[in-house]
Amino acid sequence: IESGYNIKALSQKGARGIWQLMPLTAKIYGIKMNHILDERMDIEKSTNAAFQYIKSLSEMFNNNWELVLASYNGGGSYISSQIRKHKETNFWKLCKINGFKSETLEFVPRFYAVLQIIKNPTCYGLKKIRLKSQISFDKVRVSKNIKLKTLSRGTSIPKDILKELNPHLKVNIALKKTNLYIPLNMKKLVLKRIRNVRNYKVTHLKRKEYKLVRLKRKYRKRNIKKRKIVAIKTRIHILTYRV
Repeated sequence: IESGYNIKALSQKGARGIWQLMPLTAKIYGIKMNHILDERMDIEKSTNAAFQYIKSLSEMFNNNWELVLASYNGGGSYISSQIRKHKETNFWKLCKINGFKSETLEFVPRFYAVLQIIKNPTCYGLKKIRLKSQISFDKVRVSKNIKLKTLSRGTSIPKDILKELNPHLKVNIALKKTNLYIPLNMKKLVLKRIRNVRNYKVTHLKRKEYKLVRLKRKYRKRNIKKRKIVAIKTRIHILTYRV
């Protein structure tokens, strides 16, 4: 509803991916996020996390699906606090109370509207939706870090295809113990290529250190004295990434 099936969708509040998972919720359900990886854009892992989250909300609200949907959008704690405050468990009454989140108020009826259209598309001048039953990609569990560029060269899979299938790999490196999605019938070749390359050492920087890195590069381009480069370099802490 919120993402429009855009895997890279990012809300103003920080929810990302098809399922619009907030960082805290994503971490609770095993999703990894940092400067080089965001598994909220991993279609399989994010779907599993969203399913577990919805299951948890359904147990919290005794399968009251209006409250479950409202909680998915506004947060379980928020809906629970509203129920306690106003002593009301009927969503349609609760959402009319002054001060209720407008975004959550709109989310539930929008969901039911889309559900109604999907069930009866011809009533709304639309053709019946026919989903492909066959999955159009394979998945491998990566055993070592490898650049998508290196993988592309060794398998003839276009790098753009690999990037499109793996938006969760933010710096175009397939990371150890993460999912890598590839075109169908390429699994054996990809696994062979991964086995035959050396592990690529991945480093990343803290956000506040990016500016220092840019300054260092700038000084190098301008041939500033070496001691200035060293002075800047000592202030930069490079952290080895561990999945």
